[in-house]
Amino acid sequence: MNQFYSKPKVSIVVPVFGVEKYIERCCISLFSQTYENLEIIFVDDKTEDSSIQKLNTVLEKFAHRKSQVSVIHHQENKGLSSARETGIQAATGDFITHVDSDDFIETDFIENCIQEAIEKDLDIVIAGTWHEYTDKKIADLSACQSSDITTYTKNVIAHNTPSCIWGKVFKTSLYKENDIHCIPGISYGEDYAVLPKLVHAAKKIGFVQKPLYHYVHYNSGSFTNKFKWKNLEDLMIVEQNIRKYFSNTPDFAQDIEISHLKWTAWTLRRIYETDSDEQRAFSLIGKPRYKFRYFRYFGINHNILLILYQLRLNVLAKLYVKISKRLIGKYIRKK
Repeated sequence: MNQFYSKPKVSIVVPVFGVEKYIERCCISLFSQTYENLEIIFVDDKTEDSSIQKLNTVLEKFAHRKSQVSVIHHQENKGLSSARETGIQAATGDFITHVDSDDFIETDFIENCIQEAIEKDLDIVIAGTWHEYTDKKIADLSACQSSDITTYTKNVIAHNTPSCIWGKVFKTSLYKENDIHCIPGISYGEDYAVLPKLVHAAKKIGFVQKPLYHYVHYNSGSFTNKFKWKNLEDLMIVEQNIRKYFSNTPDFAQDIEISHLKWTAWTLRRIYETDSDEQRAFSLIGKPRYKFRYFRYFGINHNILLILYQLRLNVLAKLYVKISKRLIGKYIRKK
């Protein structure tokens, strides 16, 4: 990797909103990194709690990091995607990584990833994840799959590989030289609008085959832990963006269709479970064409929902969701 010195600068971008319960742990994990050449950019997305004060309190205990830390303040709440974009535009590092402020990372996350990047001349390094629940944590290496660019891009688009932007280190040039941006105003599915483009633009990707990023599932106030109508609207905007971006790349057309069908099945289950406005949902997801050759790409429940939706048997689909939910609830209670 001739264009980089032995310790390239790494920019860590951290959006901040409503995380006063979690940001201290996040900050400690960032400031305690074994890798020294860092730039840590916090983007205050007009948070109304004490998150920024707690950030500053932790920083006082890490004097050697003060010169590396900056806080950018949004004058209004713009959402997660816009906060990430602000951080990306401010980044001056050779590499960039994203950490959500309710999550945290292993102290050697950056060092492991950069060492891999330098040794193998990688544009993207992908690490494993710890999924953190209230009563357990689960190691997940599902993001560490094929290093073939086309295969990995197809898997991300079709949701066979996680589309999260965190837990990875990217050459900053992938963003800057390929005009890749986060979509303003999007707070749901925002990573899906970015990761396939970054992977497709890369020449070489690689992996650190151990969990180094801790993804917290128990933050009920997180950007992505609540279902709203805007979530579905965001997903459709993101999908149209991906369709347009890859419109001249027919290799990914089927993967985009499979993605839309997966979102359709997810939407149907959610609206039937909550007795939400069906017609509003139908107008957003449209009329995707389910093909029986796609059967192997979905679980049995999704296949049933998609077939019923294709046949316009919406009453039967709703009944199926209600019954299956009741049966699963009884099974869980018995256990």
